[in-house]
Amino acid sequence: NDLAKPAACETGKFLGRIPRAINAALIPLDLWITKREYELEKTKKLLEIELADVDPSKIVSPESYVAVPALQSIAYSMDSEELRTMYAKLLAKSMNTDYRESVHPSFVEIIKQLSPLDAQNLNYITTDESPIAEYRLCLAAGDTKDALNISVRQLEAESEYFNSLSDGRYELIMTNVFLENPDEKDLEVQAMSISSLQRLGLIRVHYSEYANGADYAPFFQTQEYIYFKKSLREKGRLKICVGVTMLTPLGSQFCKICQS
Repeated sequence: NDLAKPAACETGKFLGRIPRAINAALIPLDLWITKREYELEKTKKLLEIELADVDPSKIVSPESYVAVPALQSIAYSMDSEELRTMYAKLLAKSMNTDYRESVHPSFVEIIKQLSPLDAQNLNYITTDESPIAEYRLCLAAGDTKDALNISVRQLEAESEYFNSLSDGRYELIMTNVFLENPDEKDLEVQAMSISSLQRLGLIRVHYSEYANGADYAPFFQTQEYIYFKKSLREKGRLKICVGVTMLTPLGSQFCKICQS
């Protein structure tokens, strides 16, 4: 018995370390649960604001397949006003009998895949058709036209020049050039955001037409356009292919529920 005591003591110490190790490993989870409860209270406050003008008789329990993933996700987006607001509006609409049938469960997953910039850009596109453009390097010989300070009237007269390179001989330099959001000047970051919104099926981008009444002159004035025009002049002429971006039916319904 005396010989066995040291081994037993060591085994007891080892077994005692296991609960401590488990507790230490679960500390982040405990903090997450505490934070989630705190965020849930904040969510309730947001819902109070969103539902303030709704008849109380129309407020019902949301469908669990919408509410549960939305409540789980909103805890991770409290630092983003754009995403937090989207979740709150989605939850509020799911609790309103006037809208709950229009709330698709995929809306939660869509918000989870949006960045704050995506949400901002979507807000600009909801109001109307938005102008967009591509920078193309035309490789066709003999073209000496210049295009500066183009107006809509000029665009109508020269639309074939901008949008129909019949021989197809061009190199795409930059696509999805989007200038509607004044808070983000990086055109590559903007292009990635527009491509993401396309991937999610929320918007369409057409380079075979243009937005009525839109001013495309700013596309000729970006630092990128000026740089490309100067640096690529030996290879060909830089042209702008104008286009338009608009909401899809899915995007329109998504914005109706999550942004309005």
